[in-house]
Amino acid sequence: MVKKEKKQPLLTLDDKEYFKEDLDDRQLLMVNHLLDLEKKTASMKFNLEQMEVGKNAFLRQLKTSLNEKPKEK
Repeated sequence: MVKKEKKQPLLTLDDKEYFKEDLDDRQLLMVNHLLDLEKKTASMKFNLEQMEVGKNAFLRQLKTSLNEKPKEK
């Protein structure tokens, strides 16, 4: 017996499901743009988090360095 799989919607927007075959080419292009922008936004957030951690690490190092006793020349 072959099990029928339920079709998954491509998009759910405002509690309404949309299937790929029901969208025209322009609508599919907009969906693809939205998906790409979501990926880019997530990547930018990840990169920003890394930069903030790096910035804080350098700030801690600078503060430590400035609080050290001066070396005699």
